[in-house]
Amino acid sequence: MRRTPAIVYFCLFVLVLVCRGQADENCQPGAPCPVCDPPRSGTELDALREGNARFRSTPNHLHQSAECAKRLACCQKPFAIVLSCSDSRVPPEIVFDQGVGDLFTIRVAGNVASPAALGSIEYAVAHLGAKLVVVMGHQRCGAVEAAFCPRPGPHIDAIWDLIRPAVRKPLPSCEHHERVDPTEWEEAVRTNAKNMAKLIADDLRGGSAVKVVSAYYKLDDGTVEFLK
Repeated sequence: MRRTPAIVYFCLFVLVLVCRGQADENCQPGAPCPVCDPPRSGTELDALREGNARFRSTPNHLHQSAECAKRLACCQKPFAIVLSCSDSRVPPEIVFDQGVGDLFTIRVAGNVASPAALGSIEYAVAHLGAKLVVVMGHQRCGAVEAAFCPRPGPHIDAIWDLIRPAVRKPLPSCEHHERVDPTEWEEAVRTNAKNMAKLIADDLRGGSAVKVVSAYYKLDDGTVEFLK
């Protein structure tokens, strides 16, 4: 059997040490966090607007590679925090055409600012340096629709309690599958997003550098509207 020269093993050993040293260097405390190519340009809000425009026409799928994931293996520097609904049709990274390391996302039914969601946002602001928080409601949100009905059972009621203030005309009963007025439903979705944004802004008071905005995602055409 042919023997591998010792010099080959030595070279492989040196290569492993070099690669390990590079990885360890990136993981050192205080080391700058790498940026995946191409780097973001413009403001955080502009990046989201432009990403949504790409999603509706020709998505670029930026920063969606194993190479980018490896680059950020030791750190993250998301430029925005997005609190959105758990609805399977509303994934923030996709509707904003972003990728690995771009968004710090929290997803919960009704995009509610629950204690766990608030804690996650506080962490991203304090430790990751994110300067923009977006609360994104969406068209025909089932959690908001359920808030028109009487208070449900355990666990779901925690979500219901946060959404219910956005409902102007609640239904007395939902036992016979009464339909929620579509106009009232959509208005409640928008109001709920604004209410949650206010809760977050109040929670982050003192963090004047952080901008909190609300948004509305339209299922019919993929448009994200930033609310005023």
